[in-house]
Amino acid sequence: MADLRESTALTDEFGSKAKFYETDVASYDAQAKTFAVVFHSHGRIDALCANAGIGDRGSIYILNHRSKDEIPPAPDLKCTDVDWKGVLYGTQLAIHFMRKNPTPGGAIVATASIVAVHPHASYAEYNGTKAAVLNFVRGSAGVLKVKENIRINCALLDTTRSRSKASQR
Repeated sequence: MADLRESTALTDEFGSKAKFYETDVASYDAQAKTFAVVFHSHGRIDALCANAGIGDRGSIYILNHRSKDEIPPAPDLKCTDVDWKGVLYGTQLAIHFMRKNPTPGGAIVATASIVAVHPHASYAEYNGTKAAVLNFVRGSAGVLKVKENIRINCALLDTTRSRSKASQR
């Protein structure tokens, strides 16, 4: 597991079957370091689950600048850095290391969202990052399968009403 902060719940659940690596997925160098450590520890990388995701950090609509003449501040693109660039970085690194497996190849699952095809007006940047992930996977799947023996798929998640969600209302 690679993330900015360790999830004690996941660490407790998986115990010694999993290891945590502090990694900023928005940083290519940080991901490269983690991939290298994992590969050198285990001699292979079989799968990547590119699941990191955060929401918009601001609003592209800049509603608080409606009556102002000055140029608004640059948008905070952390959502793009994590949700889109993080997937791109991780996929490229996974390809590199999966080529070195004893039997080259592997599997990649990139998490997008149903907003990739049914966007929500409040989350413009998030919508765009998830649409980018979906189209990246669609565009690269054929080449990765034929040339690299790597399967890449995309999960389009949505919220689901459950008892725990209903009780939070």
